[in-house]
Amino acid sequence: MIPLEELFQRAIEVVEKAKIRYMVYGGIALPAWGDVITTQDVDLLVQVDEAEAERLIAAYREGGFRLPDDAEALFPIDTWTRASLGGRDVDIAWGATEFDQAALNRAVKVELYARQVPIASAEDLILYKLAAHRRKDLAHVEDIIVRQGARLDTGYLRSWAQRIASATGKFEIPGTLERMLGEQGL
Repeated sequence: MIPLEELFQRAIEVVEKAKIRYMVYGGIALPAWGDVITTQDVDLLVQVDEAEAERLIAAYREGGFRLPDDAEALFPIDTWTRASLGGRDVDIAWGATEFDQAALNRAVKVELYARQVPIASAEDLILYKLAAHRRKDLAHVEDIIVRQGARLDTGYLRSWAQRIASATGKFEIPGTLERMLGEQGL
């Protein structure tokens, strides 16, 4: 299996060489805001139009990654695709929503695997993980809140939690956020 660092480096080289705006998020970005965890994949959010999406998929294939045969057709519809290399995956999300655009605009540069890359802000990573709402994601949210505490922009978090809940029908998001913030006196 390819080492995660090599997968990360190669995945980032593809988007940067293709001059695609991107942001790292998910478990691989967590150590910047919370606990260091073991993750098996790389999560990227990209800002592309349909022509750039086809170019991006082609660039990943040229870089040796395997993608589904129908990735060009499905990426704009599903708004995500998976690029695989050496037994590991890069999950690529199309930054199509208003929230995705806000997150891309708020991304911060950090050093990850000896490379300066834009990653999701602590608040945006919390919101993405709340939207996923898996047990491990909720544990990550709690960890970020504990570690970041009063540095978090709680107004931003509360506003987007409500908007995401309304847009997705995941009405548990604001309540879960309030409970977790409340436990830390925020």
